Amino acid sequence: EATERQDVPPASKPEKLSIKQLWTNAEVSDPGNMLLVPGKRKQIIVMAGWNQVAVLDIDGKLNRRVKLELPADDGVSVLRAGKSEKDRALLAATTRGGRRAFVFDFAGKRIAQYPAKPSPSSSITDVVLADLNNDKRPELIVGWQGNVGIHSVDMQGRRQWTNRAMSGVFAMS
Repeated sequence: EATERQDVPPASKPEKLSIKQLWTNAEVSDPGNMLLVPGKRKQIIVMAGWNQVAVLDIDGKLNRRVKLELPADDGVSVLRAGKSEKDRALLAATTRGGRRAFVFDFAGKRIAQYPAKPSPSSSITDVVLADLNNDKRPELIVGWQGNVGIHSVDMQGRRQWTNRAMSGVFAMS
């Protein structure tokens, strides 16, 4: 059965949108996951290797580097921003396919980790910090591959609930 050929028009420049480079930063080596942290003082957080983040201002200037308080055998590549019960900025972190998730303050101090010991048979796909029960305290929401589902964890690293109705979580946001 023959299919009708569709000719693709030649490339053209956008009429309403344009891309303009605003800044570059050569001070951050091995940059990874990047996120914008909202607030009065907007900041950009960029993974800088496996165990530290770089904090940039909105113009791309390096403000500081923060070494994350990680166990020696762990690194992270996925970052998510959230807030503490005192409205302070927090970072949730993991590695896709990793065995543990972490919560850090903006000084890199580890506030929570889950699970306490790495799971040998399950791997994490994503993390989110959220206040799902509206009690002004964030929970770490951890998505897992396979039939492990989604876990909600308090800031002491204790599991609050599990939902296995959705197996093979790919991403959460």
